[in-house]
Amino acid sequence: MPKKIHDGSRPARSDRLRGWWFRGVDQEPPPRREELSSAVRTHLDGMAGHALRIERAAISDGARIRREALSTASSVVGHVEQLEAQLALIETEYSKMLGAVRNELTELRDRLAQEAQQAETAAANQDPVLIPVAPAQAPHPANDNANGNGHAKRQRPRKRQRPRQRSHPDRQLAGHYPGGWCRPNGEP
Repeated sequence: MPKKIHDGSRPARSDRLRGWWFRGVDQEPPPRREELSSAVRTHLDGMAGHALRIERAAISDGARIRREALSTASSVVGHVEQLEAQLALIETEYSKMLGAVRNELTELRDRLAQEAQQAETAAANQDPVLIPVAPAQAPHPANDNANGNGHAKRQRPRKRQRPRQRSHPDRQLAGHYPGGWCRPNGEP
């Protein structure tokens, strides 16, 4: 169906539905408050109050969010500073330990070089001088578990004891009489 062409007697629907805010202010100014009905005025007052409450809530929420962000940032900065201090402490401890290990390694290297030099000097001597040494006495055993050759005496294994056998409950209660075993009530 072809579109209806505007005949000019009435404005087009889109122009009629458009409010004053779409047209220029010069053409049609907004209605004054006095011209509105009381219901519309009450509605506008309520909307203005609602907008003020929303604005105040947004301002207070923004301030609260800003405070929380600042406190969170300061706590994060505090944690980072604490971690940096711990890292510096670890670095100093490890540097001390590494310095001590380096010193020990240089001392060990010097001692090994000196011992190698002494071994070369001793090998260069053709006739090493041997000094007679008296044999050392055997240590006296401090207890009876050692014999003179430095070995401990052999311990005898303990006798294995048989587990105690429990008697039957009737035998615990009944006594042995010359006539034989009897029950606690006296019957044979």
